[in-house]
Amino acid sequence: MITALYRWAKYIAKKDGINITNTVFNNAVEKLVRNTASPADLQLIYEPIAHLFENDINNIDLQKYQISIITTTGTKRSLISDDLKYIMFPKKGLTGKAQQSIGGSIFARNALKWATEEAGGSFEKKEKIYSVMLPENNLLNFWRRRLLDTYFQSSSDFLNSIQIICSFCGISHQFTNTRFNPPINIFVENVTNYNSYLDNEPSHSICPYCNMLFMRPLVEEKGPEKITFPKNKKAFIYVLPFDPENERVYEEFSRKKAEDFLKSELIKQGELNALYYLLFLPVLIYRMLPVSLSGTFKPFVYIAFADKSKQAEEVSNQFVITRLDYLARVGALIYKNNGLNEIYKFQQRLLSFVSTFGRDQIINGYKLIFKFLARLLSEGEVDFTFLRRILRNEMSQQRRKSQTIYLGGYNYLKAFLEAKKEVSNV
Repeated sequence: MITALYRWAKYIAKKDGINITNTVFNNAVEKLVRNTASPADLQLIYEPIAHLFENDINNIDLQKYQISIITTTGTKRSLISDDLKYIMFPKKGLTGKAQQSIGGSIFARNALKWATEEAGGSFEKKEKIYSVMLPENNLLNFWRRRLLDTYFQSSSDFLNSIQIICSFCGISHQFTNTRFNPPINIFVENVTNYNSYLDNEPSHSICPYCNMLFMRPLVEEKGPEKITFPKNKKAFIYVLPFDPENERVYEEFSRKKAEDFLKSELIKQGELNALYYLLFLPVLIYRMLPVSLSGTFKPFVYIAFADKSKQAEEVSNQFVITRLDYLARVGALIYKNNGLNEIYKFQQRLLSFVSTFGRDQIINGYKLIFKFLARLLSEGEVDFTFLRRILRNEMSQQRRKSQTIYLGGYNYLKAFLEAKKEVSNV
């Protein structure tokens, strides 16, 4: 999955017009470390990640951060918007992972003080108020310090004496202690020792250029697409397609593509949610199969379940879809058996199951549903034990209401069983 995340990061950078090469970028960072960087070098390093920092003076707590600029004539002025790129306040609303990735958690604790000292200014902290005075003609030194704190884990030893190989782009470099946080949590046996070249280099062999690529999607609008579950916006799925040869995969599996399908195909349409996306994924794949058969579109699809508490996200389950041929058969059978409307009916049954959980436990209901759908979509396995649990809940609810039990969604599940039988007979 880490390779898919790296490809996503490169795709987003390309889409945003970030076309600088790893050699040029890393050379600028080396000048930053050696304190020979020009203002143009500093701008080159800052610009790709500028969206992670505040650019609006109205978003800054100027009561907490009482920062004054001392002009060349010795007068004191207040902070203005043009100064913000030098200060690099972490953007409001970033997740804990994003804060960690850019060193935002140390901004108030250490980084602001270090950068002020670097610029020859004065720093004082009284209770929770930070009083800072910065010489205007030394803002570039302040900026340099902030960039170092953003790209590197420690405040010293930025370069090795030996050359190492970047785990992702393969470039040779001497940087050490670079930050590394993928956009979402991933389950690999030991991510800190991941290396695509299998040469036992730890993950800190990542170069600043690839570090920058991973930083960029750590905000919601740039990260892997996130789709929330109904009735609980704190539970959601990440959808991360991957194709080593074709970027079209990102458009085909996009949220917009799914929403367009929902509007055009389903009679009882509603707002796109994680359940809808997962349930009609076989039909989406069936619609794309001619492209897949051409040999130019061979994607995998990674899907992760996550939930959010305050600013922290936890990924508790994930699966990968590799059998697009099988799911395309399922999608064809759903069409044949009028299964599109069955998707809506089956979703209602799943939501009815979730409603049996208390308000504080509803996420646990979604976790169980995700586990069921993960086996269904990745392996074609129908967990009948789970279905019986749903059925018992439905029977109990309907008996209390003296209503007839109607089991909707049968044709949807039948498509998976028939497709698996077809594949086993080929």
